[in-house]
Amino acid sequence: DLDGLTIICRLIDGQYPNYEAVIPNENPNVLIIDRLLLLSSLKRVSIFSNKTTHQVRLKIAGAELNISAEDVDFSNKAEERLTCDYIGEDIEIGFNSRFLIEMTNNLDCKDVKLEMSLPNRAGILKPLDGYSDDEELIMLVMPVMLNNWFYFLNTTSLALYPVEISHFLLESWFPNSSITINWAVFGLDSPSFKAIKSILL
Repeated sequence: DLDGLTIICRLIDGQYPNYEAVIPNENPNVLIIDRLLLLSSLKRVSIFSNKTTHQVRLKIAGAELNISAEDVDFSNKAEERLTCDYIGEDIEIGFNSRFLIEMTNNLDCKDVKLEMSLPNRAGILKPLDGYSDDEELIMLVMPVMLNNWFYFLNTTSLALYPVEISHFLLESWFPNSSITINWAVFGLDSPSFKAIKSILL
């Protein structure tokens, strides 16, 4: 009983989930940027994102962060360029803007650090300051598949290919392979992508 607050809990039998297994250990690509600068840019750009996926694209090269979003159904697009500190290889990765905004908005720090490994692996958002030494805060954000890539699954392998060669691959593989396009990965229920799907299939 703490100052009128009573905490009641119950022990649940079972194995606690191994949450550490989903946290990437090796993240060679590290982005450091002003939190408010990133937050304000995400809020502006996300207005033009797809209303289903809320996808924003982060393209990082050198000391430049390019944040963009596009809704092909309504021909909306926004793009902003920010200066940042970055260590690692050039990378292009997609995230749900709602998650990034919520996470960034609830941090109490001046600068944030986003650690990444690959475009299909989770990113880790951490504050660089504002917290005591005995307090560690880690935020895990899962990526979303960028619109210009498609998954092709044949009988032996799973691979990523850009849209430009997808039609060629279908023509080459379809007679001899069982190919499935995982459209659900992208949330592609829009009329534009339904049209593409009807052409390819």
